Amino acid sequence: MLSPAVGAALMSLSTIIVAVNAKLLERARRLVPAGGTGRAA
Repeated sequence: MLSPAVGAALMSLSTIIVAVNAKLLERARRLVPAGGTGRAA
């Protein structure tokens, strides 16, 4: 079992990773022209 402190640290890290991924996706969507790759999102 993980200690509560380690669990809290991992949850915080997960939140940061999700936020960074959201920003990267937002940036990538702005770079792709309207119409994109022809696939539905």
